[in-house]
Amino acid sequence: MNYIVNFLTFTFITLIVTANVSAKRRAPSVVTPVQNAGLEYRVPHKMIGCVEAWDTATKKRSWFRQIYVVRRNPSLESDVQDVFISRIRLDNKRNILEITNELGFPYAFDLRTLEARTVKGKPVVTIK
Repeated sequence: MNYIVNFLTFTFITLIVTANVSAKRRAPSVVTPVQNAGLEYRVPHKMIGCVEAWDTATKKRSWFRQIYVVRRNPSLESDVQDVFISRIRLDNKRNILEITNELGFPYAFDLRTLEARTVKGKPVVTIK
């Protein structure tokens, strides 16, 4: 009986330790879409640093833009280098989509010209 209890205890502890070691990063936070003038602006986490606009009437994607690039270090694991967009906010007065990534770098995306501008930081994010 002691053998079974010891075996189950060892197995349970091993599973807990292994689960904690293999968890490299948390899932990206959910970014709430924003709407304006018949378009819904979304952040597709499958494509890092990107924003897309969907027509609310036709339910079709109108455009897709990359806001920033993450430069990968080949000596590090890929998932620990991911830097996702964590927040978008619409500035109606300036017609700008304010975008912030997980590192806190802000970007301004002009909805008239569809061009991104770095407010602070760089358009290429490098993880060391």
